[in-house]
Amino acid sequence: VFACIFGYSVYKDTAAFDSKKLLSSGASVMYDSNGDIMYTYGSQENGTRKNVTYDDLPQVLVDAIVAAEDSRFFEHNGFDLPRFMAAALTNLRTGDISQGGSTLTMQMIDNAFTKQKEDQLKESGSYTTVDRIKLKVQEIYLSLIAEQTIDKEAIFEFYVNRIWFGSGGNTRG
Repeated sequence: VFACIFGYSVYKDTAAFDSKKLLSSGASVMYDSNGDIMYTYGSQENGTRKNVTYDDLPQVLVDAIVAAEDSRFFEHNGFDLPRFMAAALTNLRTGDISQGGSTLTMQMIDNAFTKQKEDQLKESGSYTTVDRIKLKVQEIYLSLIAEQTIDKEAIFEFYVNRIWFGSGGNTRG
């Protein structure tokens, strides 16, 4: 009964998945070393933000990101069970979450959907281990759906236009 209720709650919270929400539409902000805003790309005064396409990316960048983040990206279906299990075993052995088993697709889903829910739960003070597991299951589920409905190049585009690239919290895409 618990598994059915848990499964339904995962499904209910992910039923509104829409790949259009994956595109990054917010402005990119450049900060100086003091944390002051220097320039805002994609703002009303500086024009609309332009997301890069897969064809815009140099192959060496694609290769570097795939090598560093998810070496089997072009082979798996959004969830890499061997990688996930290896990371889980390492984390159990060390007693710390030092390894991540998320694929590029899972990271993209996390940044587009589950991270906001996690932040809201943390701010409310009600973030539990069950919430953490539920969000990870949702991330895996949505990654599998994304891989069935979106091609690998589009997933990579969504990833590079949304993922965190830098030391500031708003350095994305």
